[in-house]
Amino acid sequence: MALIYQTEYRLWPRGTTVTRTYGGLRALVAIAIDLMLALIFGVFGLVFGLAWCSLWLAWHLCRLTVLAARDVVVTLARFVGEVIALPWRAARPNSNRSVNKPILASFDEL
Repeated sequence: MALIYQTEYRLWPRGTTVTRTYGGLRALVAIAIDLMLALIFGVFGLVFGLAWCSLWLAWHLCRLTVLAARDVVVTLARFVGEVIALPWRAARPNSNRSVNKPILASFDEL
């Protein structure tokens, strides 16, 4: 059984096709180089992919935190506004409170 490695590539998008065929020890070296390059590019792709995913996740977690904090503040502000406007907080017309009178007399009273 012979060890054969065959590769094919184009020089330009519409250029001629180049075919290389290796056998024996040259084929073994070509296969090893091909596997090492695939491993190196695969590791780089994995590292950059994980970096991009981690940045994307961090951005969305920060955004989610800011939106949740904003919603809590808005809800709390609405709650406080509704508590202030409750009927039991308003002045009652039939209460026995004394009415504040002006300190100085007006021209009508003189």
